[in-house]
Amino acid sequence: MNNKTRRWVLASGGVTAAAIVVAAVVVVFGSGSNPNTTPYVPPKTSPKIAAEAFLSAIATTDPAGAANKTDNPTAAGAALAAQRNGMGMASYRAKLKEAPADAVTLSADVTWKLPNGKPFAFVVELGMVQVNAQWKVHWAPTVLHPKLADGQHLTYRDAVADGALLGPDGAALNASSMPKALYDAVTGQLGSLKGTDGWEAGIMAGQVFTPLDGEKPVAGEKVTVTIDPAIQKSAQAAVDALPQGAAIVAIDPSNTEIRAVASNDALGSSPFSGQYAPGSTMKIVTGAAALQNGLVQGADTPLDCPAEKTVGTRYVPNQDLFGYPNKISFKMAFAKSCNTTFAMLGHQLTRNVLPSTAQQFGLGTDYIIAGTESNTGKVRPADSDDEQVENSFGQGTVTASPFGMALVAATVAQGKKPMPTLVRGKAPEVTSGGAAPPSPQALNALRTSMRECVTSGTAQALAGYGTVYGKTGTAELNPQEAHGWFVGYRGNVAFAVFVKGAGSSGPAVKAAGQFLGAIG
Repeated sequence: MNNKTRRWVLASGGVTAAAIVVAAVVVVFGSGSNPNTTPYVPPKTSPKIAAEAFLSAIATTDPAGAANKTDNPTAAGAALAAQRNGMGMASYRAKLKEAPADAVTLSADVTWKLPNGKPFAFVVELGMVQVNAQWKVHWAPTVLHPKLADGQHLTYRDAVADGALLGPDGAALNASSMPKALYDAVTGQLGSLKGTDGWEAGIMAGQVFTPLDGEKPVAGEKVTVTIDPAIQKSAQAAVDALPQGAAIVAIDPSNTEIRAVASNDALGSSPFSGQYAPGSTMKIVTGAAALQNGLVQGADTPLDCPAEKTVGTRYVPNQDLFGYPNKISFKMAFAKSCNTTFAMLGHQLTRNVLPSTAQQFGLGTDYIIAGTESNTGKVRPADSDDEQVENSFGQGTVTASPFGMALVAATVAQGKKPMPTLVRGKAPEVTSGGAAPPSPQALNALRTSMRECVTSGTAQALAGYGTVYGKTGTAELNPQEAHGWFVGYRGNVAFAVFVKGAGSSGPAVKAAGQFLGAIG
């Protein structure tokens, strides 16, 4: 044992002996004749241990626990909760500086690790006091930051770069304004055009912010993304309300700018490129083909709609075997979704007509769109008469993405060649396909028929949402499973709703109603 160790032991022994003497004295006085004497009770902790417990409670995001380690839990609790809210996802670390064992004023190095990975560091002083024989932190706002006063708290916030992504109204967009995958895709393609966001950490006093640390944003070129945050939020809420995988894509038909692209976690594919049978929404394309090739002259052209029909060699039933003994108008056959009517029309078309007509709506056209990758769908010439019949009502081999069907709706609404845009000023490049829109006569008949679908057809549930035009679709995968669609437009919003494994078009129509109701 060296001298240093020996002296420590002796000192320790001396302290122990002294403690025994003091304890004896306490006992003597405590049992003496003076009942008004308050016995001395030594603190159960030390200032350092109490201070460390306070700092640890802050680090573990326990504002109430930290407040209880002060001499004013009420005031401390309110301030600590405000700090936790203001600093968001930042993490707190603190370490006491070296100090004498009997020190009652302690210093600590504090570092907030901010959400962007940057440190926000400073030093605080903790005054320690005894409360009921327990060491506590004497509450003052300065124990959280030396410049804080009553009613103030620390706050972290992003400083958006001038020239960052802007919405169509000129307001800045961030990752919370659009789906993360879309935001990442847009910023990834545009790179440094966006600029570099900065950050600020400082003191919030009411509505007044005083910065203490941060980095100024680096300005970049202004880039306007066509996503409308309000429409995007409404679309996202509508798909999030569904248990099945679902998507909504919304487009401004006047300029085919993309306003919303929403999907829920259950979908498992991109609304821009996921491929699904379009079901009866394909009747928009088949109807246009029949109108432009002389099979139908207008919305009032009388047509047969039997409950079931063998067309060529393909047996085609209507849903639940509904039918009409006499001829009905084209618009009624469309509104009621007569499979047999459209199977017979499709069977009379040559096999290249459906693909070429689909191109008039942008369906099957390949685009290079700044900010995203897309696949509108695939409509190729049928290999057989049976396949031609199936394709005419959206079964067979035809596929479409929700994005592709939103283009179909936009084309009917405006009658323009679809040129979908996500970044304003960066027109898409058509790499294959593409054609002039359908004739005005065909489009007028389709508009009348799509309105009929809402007022007296399969989408009557949307009749109370304003002047809505649309077409429902049920795409059967097998006798037990089917996808649901609604494709339509109202005013300056054309959109497609897709619900995977919905069983019918009902859930898609319901989601469309929620979406339309939210955007007003």
